[in-house]
Amino acid sequence: MRFLVLTLSLLLCSHLSFAAGDKTDIPDATELEAKLAALNTESSPELARIYESILSELRLTHDAEETRSRYQKIIDNYADLSNQRAAEFTQLQKQKQAAAPKDDSQLELLISQKDAELVQEQSRLSALDQRITRINQRIPLIPQDIDKLKTEQRALRQQLSKAPAASTAKEGEAQQWLVIAKINRIAAAVQALEIEQLSSNNRLELYRLEREWVSLKQDQLNQQLNEWRERLSKQRRADTAELVEAAKQGAESQLQEQDPLLTEQAAKNEEWATHLTNLTELIEHTSSLRTQTAAASNELMQERSLLQEQLGLSDMGAALGERLLGQYESLNQVKPDTTLEERIAKARVWRFRYREQADLLKDRSGLIQSLLAEQKTLLTPAKRERLNKLLDTREQLVNQLTNLQEKYILELAKYQGEEKQRLANAEALRELISQHLLWVANAKPISFGWLTNAIKSVPRFADQGIWIDIKLAAQSSPLKLSLFIAICLLTLLLHNTKRRYLQQEISELAKPVGRVTQDDISYTLKALAWSFFAAAIYLLPLLGLAWLFHVPPWEHPHASAVGSSAQSTSYTLMVVLLIHHLCRPDGVLCCHFGRNVKVTSAFAKVIYQFGMAYIPIAAISSFSNHFSDPLINAGLGRMLFMVMCLLLIVMLQRVTYVYLQHVNFSSQQKKWFTLFRWTLICVPFAAFIASFSGYYYSGRVLLSLVADSLIISSGFWLIYLVAYRFMAIQERRVAYERAKAKRAELIAQREKEQNQEDTSVDKTIELEEYEVDVDQLKAQALRLIRTSLLLGLAFVLMAVWSDVLSALTWLDDIVAWQTQSGDVTVDITLKKMLTGAITLIMTFIIARNLPSLIELAILQRLTLEPGVGFAISTLTRYGATLIGLLWGFSIIGFEWSKLQWLVAALGVGLGFGLQEIFANMVSGLIILFERPIRPGDTVTIDNLSGTVSKIHIRATTIVDWDRKEIVIPNKTFITQQFINWSLSDGITRVVLKVGVAYGSDVDLVERLLRETTQECANVLDTPEPSVFFLGFGNSTLDFEVRVFTSELGQRLPVTHRMHQLINAKFNDHGVTIAFPQLDVHMFRGK
Repeated sequence: MRFLVLTLSLLLCSHLSFAAGDKTDIPDATELEAKLAALNTESSPELARIYESILSELRLTHDAEETRSRYQKIIDNYADLSNQRAAEFTQLQKQKQAAAPKDDSQLELLISQKDAELVQEQSRLSALDQRITRINQRIPLIPQDIDKLKTEQRALRQQLSKAPAASTAKEGEAQQWLVIAKINRIAAAVQALEIEQLSSNNRLELYRLEREWVSLKQDQLNQQLNEWRERLSKQRRADTAELVEAAKQGAESQLQEQDPLLTEQAAKNEEWATHLTNLTELIEHTSSLRTQTAAASNELMQERSLLQEQLGLSDMGAALGERLLGQYESLNQVKPDTTLEERIAKARVWRFRYREQADLLKDRSGLIQSLLAEQKTLLTPAKRERLNKLLDTREQLVNQLTNLQEKYILELAKYQGEEKQRLANAEALRELISQHLLWVANAKPISFGWLTNAIKSVPRFADQGIWIDIKLAAQSSPLKLSLFIAICLLTLLLHNTKRRYLQQEISELAKPVGRVTQDDISYTLKALAWSFFAAAIYLLPLLGLAWLFHVPPWEHPHASAVGSSAQSTSYTLMVVLLIHHLCRPDGVLCCHFGRNVKVTSAFAKVIYQFGMAYIPIAAISSFSNHFSDPLINAGLGRMLFMVMCLLLIVMLQRVTYVYLQHVNFSSQQKKWFTLFRWTLICVPFAAFIASFSGYYYSGRVLLSLVADSLIISSGFWLIYLVAYRFMAIQERRVAYERAKAKRAELIAQREKEQNQEDTSVDKTIELEEYEVDVDQLKAQALRLIRTSLLLGLAFVLMAVWSDVLSALTWLDDIVAWQTQSGDVTVDITLKKMLTGAITLIMTFIIARNLPSLIELAILQRLTLEPGVGFAISTLTRYGATLIGLLWGFSIIGFEWSKLQWLVAALGVGLGFGLQEIFANMVSGLIILFERPIRPGDTVTIDNLSGTVSKIHIRATTIVDWDRKEIVIPNKTFITQQFINWSLSDGITRVVLKVGVAYGSDVDLVERLLRETTQECANVLDTPEPSVFFLGFGNSTLDFEVRVFTSELGQRLPVTHRMHQLINAKFNDHGVTIAFPQLDVHMFRGK
């Protein structure tokens, strides 16, 4: 062995001399530090930076050389170190255990010290296991690291042969030094890696020897602690028995005296003695539980270390996969002790009671006086003495109880710590197994002899031991068996009596659907409930069978397999029967949700036919999977599972073909549905291939998770259909009420003789605006419901697929690129890329639906000014988009600290090239903050008038009076003047000019004009209308009428009505409205 090590060392030294770097023409660290101290960093910052980089490279080179030296020492001293470890192990084997002290208090102190020592040894053992695992993981990675370093070294040597691009000669020389320092650092790192690879086996062997020593030390400590605890427990039981015996003797002697007070106190002593006995047993039981829990925790930790070592090997066969599966199923049965917290709380309460009793016994005279006062009697001196003896015995009992209660609480606290450690180790092992279980084969690939073995396993189901086990499990609980029989009879009774009633009830609930005055969402909910109940009737025997055989697997393994199979089969049967009832022609989907009758009937028919064939096969397959016999599990169970996959492939092909045949898809929709169809069909096909190749568990998990996901998605789809139907019912009711109101309004309008036209116009406008608001509210509510359900579905599916997601940790091993975060190099793995992509997708989904959520959930409950809600929603959407983009890009390595300079440069460049666009975007933000215009405002700008409909980041859309949409850049509203007719006050003034003929009565004209303003319905009283005689025109006496209306939409109706009233009143009173006159003078030319 020594000759082999020496030979390898000589070969390595020759290789290291060849791989050495260029150590010439480069100053050492002391000289460089002197140069850096003498350098003016302000005048030569680049040179100072280069010097600091060279110093950093020199430090790294020194660290690599120390690492190489440490590994070299292990190689050189391996023989001595191994002999030393072996001698230490032999010495520890021969070492005798220390004798236990006789004093109980010293023994308890020594036990505590040994407990702490045992914890240290357990931590040391865990650390050794981690080191061994790291070495095994590093062995295949070292050659890859060496190749990367040599590639980098070749690139640096090529760079060294080129002239450096530097502004000064000193900087050029320093850059050459930096390249040489990097080459030397890589050479030292390569040497360290090669020595590390060469010393791997030596280090593994040394750690293995040390681990054997630590394991032996741990076993010796456990043995010694068990002996000492047993001795302490015996002494505690002896002391307890002595006190209990004294209490019993006192009670027996007082029974002969027949004194009520002494008899009562003796009985209390006996009661406290019973407490002491029970407490002693509790302490021993808790100590035993703690020891067992510590052993289980240690076993789980060692199992995890061993599993990590095995997973590091390249050859992972079916045996390892089968072992992983067994461990994973056993870990699912690891449950926490739920009564521990309650026991600790009760122990603290009893400690308080014991201390309270001890305080009472300290005041002996006062206690005796109170007892005499209660009994209203006197004691003779002899009886008083006997009472004092009884109280002395009680005081000893209470003091012992107090001390033991403290120890019991301490023991519970230690047990709680061990329990937490056990659960943590179990969770760590479960997580490790779940990360690799899907990627390890748990059965051999199918061969020619597999089918023969699978068929040979069928007669094993007729084994007498299986049925005896099932019979014993059923007879172990006569009450459960009786209830199971009663459940089967109840199912038969319900089938004969209630089946037709339920069908008729579902049909009756479909009759009011579609009738505006009778339809209600309660009919749909009742129909769903009856459908669930009609399907659940036939689940009762299966659920009863699962409850009957819900027994521990280690007691009745075959009966437990029957119970688990019945439970899983009941879920499948429930889905098939529920689809059958929901898809009836008078069922929920067709009548209540308006689905196509042909499609749903054909869909239900296919599901029912294949489901009835699928369920018994699935039941037998599930029963086989719970067998510990691999011939049945991986033989018949796998064969039935593959048959299930083939059935599902045919069923999915038939079901999706029904949709293609009966549903009229557009070309784009047909492409997406075809993609979804073949993706769905590929799932059972992939499970079939996985099972065929030996990945039986992976195929089962894949098929189960996809089936669960489809069922959960269907449930959310039903919820959405219920919500959609509720909104449709409300919409029809509102439309019906509007129609009734409109009809009553038209009848009332015919009865009116005045203001008919204005009133009808006003009412029509109000009705149309109200309809638009309701439709918009419905659309927003449905979008909110869709978003909420999609988010809920996403969270539920993430919980369902959590085990598979934890198995995708191998994505962290695939490095796409590396990025620098400060001084740390961060690997951007495939997992981070997927996480970043999901983050960006979720960002756009949230940004799209967040305004509706805020509008319905928050803003509608607040009293806000017009436009404030729109500004809040818009800014929230922009903020969510910005945060999501920054977060998503930071995950994949594009941090803001790196992007800010690029963003600044692009901002400057684009600012000049696209300054108008940027000006409009900034103006859009100003509009949202200052709100000079809001959606719904009426504005006039550059001879364009209309109502603001949309405000975007770049432009604003205005709808004019001709219903044309005008897009105006936002910059226009910031840099130009415009009129906002409804910014803060919707009241607007209407000015009418009236001219009457010369000679008219001016006072009469003024009075008539004022009467007109009072009679016009839409003219406001405040501000008060005004009439002015402005002057004398060419042919008229000029009057001006100024009135106010509540909103801009009233200007034209008011103008129209005022003109009508003025014309009528002037005609009634003979006032002439003058027309322009023109005098023409004609001159004859000369």
